[in-house]
Amino acid sequence: MPNAVTTREAARVAGITRATLQDWIRVGKVVAPEPILRGAIGMRLWTEIDISRLLEVKSRIYRRGEGRGRKRKTIGIDTGRAGADDTRAPLT
Repeated sequence: MPNAVTTREAARVAGITRATLQDWIRVGKVVAPEPILRGAIGMRLWTEIDISRLLEVKSRIYRRGEGRGRKRKTIGIDTGRAGADDTRAPLT
């Protein structure tokens, strides 16, 4: 199987984590190649066609807004934690 890569490498090429790719496989968003055995280890080998399908799925998921949202920065919100204006005595 020429130019086949592992799941970890396929995820890296797609710009996602291996865990995200495995989640997408588990919930049926991505159809993964059949696992094969290399010795006692099972692995999926992704071809260029498989990776191009993965990239299409990723673009559809993120275009619909299903991807992880951006973290919001909180400015000026009192979290109740000690900060620069803490009036308690310092620990010695």
